[in-house]
Amino acid sequence: MFTQLTRAAFAGTVLLAAACTALPGGARIDPSVVPAGSVAFDGLLEADSGPRTEGSTRYIYMVHGMGNTSRDYSKHLFERMVDQGYNRTGGQDWVRAKLSTPLIVESEATQCRGVTAPPCRYESFGEFRTDAFSKGRQRVVVYSYYWHADLDLIQAPFMAADIAEGQDRSLLIRGIKENTIVMGFSDAAAYLGPANRLVREGLAVGLCAMLREAAGRPARTQNGAVACDLTTLTTDDAQRFGQAEFGFVTMSLGSRMLFDTLADHAAASDPVLPALARRTRYFYMLANQLPLLGLGGVQVTEAPTTGPNADGGAGLPSFGPPPRPRGFLAYMADVRGAAGVTSDASGPPPVTDSLDVVAFHDPEDLLGFRAGAGFADLRPSVRFIEVWNRNAPVYLGLVADPRKAHATELEHDTSARLILCGARADANGRLTPLTCR
Repeated sequence: MFTQLTRAAFAGTVLLAAACTALPGGARIDPSVVPAGSVAFDGLLEADSGPRTEGSTRYIYMVHGMGNTSRDYSKHLFERMVDQGYNRTGGQDWVRAKLSTPLIVESEATQCRGVTAPPCRYESFGEFRTDAFSKGRQRVVVYSYYWHADLDLIQAPFMAADIAEGQDRSLLIRGIKENTIVMGFSDAAAYLGPANRLVREGLAVGLCAMLREAAGRPARTQNGAVACDLTTLTTDDAQRFGQAEFGFVTMSLGSRMLFDTLADHAAASDPVLPALARRTRYFYMLANQLPLLGLGGVQVTEAPTTGPNADGGAGLPSFGPPPRPRGFLAYMADVRGAAGVTSDASGPPPVTDSLDVVAFHDPEDLLGFRAGAGFADLRPSVRFIEVWNRNAPVYLGLVADPRKAHATELEHDTSARLILCGARADANGRLTPLTCR
């Protein structure tokens, strides 16, 4: 009996010590990024410290990340908006994102002869919903795009056997492999291949619907699906944006999906893209994966065989490699005029002098990376604000649950307020949430 009590007491002491040594949260940035005492970044909503834009509408586009997520992934944002005094005033339930052209999918793990349904034939990919909120004369409309279920249909034939063998693994390895590899990296692996076209075209449908609504011409729903083609939007639509402002919230792999989708349409010179670049106020990236997935875009070309640079010398090459891929952030830097060649300078001025990319990352997160890596040439027109923010407690300095560290900012009151209302930084870079208006 004494031994049992001793063991119980010891276990309780260890647990208490672990709980007491859980490292505290708190968010901070590099103190050299902004002057001490100043506003580090704006929030999705208006804060008392910022200028009023009475009667304007802020449109927010959300894209979830890798893993076994659900259709209600944006609920935490909605709950926090209600906490800040915003009332839900409308919206539309989930609708399918109808592709402009049906796409056929073939793989070594599927037999698709004569199959007219997913995972072989897709007439739509993903779905999106809208939720509208207001507070006084401030209006916010959130578009949430959900892609996981459709991409999972393509991955399932490859991954089903491994999932079935999960009971043979140790508890720790099962959790890491199933949550991180099978349900996480498999999304990234699929996205790095030709399947990314499906995700990006579906995402673009929701983006098109948002821009059409901002222009006063909402996309129509037919048979539970919306067909909307970004290439059909015109400069007349852009002029209808008025005082509308746009922002993006991406999680994990969703950051790369949005980045690539916007880059596709910037490269195609869609007429509405310059106005979107000017009217975009913020990018919030939670556990972003721009650097990791950027490796999938590395270009390899044949070296010159003739000319002064054929042997690797210092002379000019006889022909150069293709230009380095430039994403949507580089396009925005050009359009906003502070770096590079200004495009379509006749348009309205941007809503801010620089675009802030606010990237949250937890040091215990296995799948989150710093957003600004490799983008130094975009400064100062694009400002990367890397926010070190601990979501998962660390016990005894040794143990943390990486699942609680990955893109969970909106689940926590303090970090959610930073995102919604903005933040002020002290001399050490510590962030304090502002008050939402």
